[in-house]
Amino acid sequence: MINMSLKVTVNITGCLKELYPHLSEREVVESDQPLSVSGLIGELGISPRMVLFAVLNERIVPKDRQLFEDCEINLVSPPAGG
Repeated sequence: MINMSLKVTVNITGCLKELYPHLSEREVVESDQPLSVSGLIGELGISPRMVLFAVLNERIVPKDRQLFEDCEINLVSPPAGG
């Protein structure tokens, strides 16, 4: 049996950096299971409502999109302030 491991680099942007100060601007998440964008958000402990969209390979992707080995994804929060 082959031991598959998934490694994803996540860029935390916008107010997510302020709302989740325990996360750095660049997080690396490793999983031995397939992982979607929403699964990644859960792994990081971020509320799904706080991610407006995700950008993978310069394209906005749906939260049910499956991630692949060594990909880099940007999580973008809704605008805040006034």
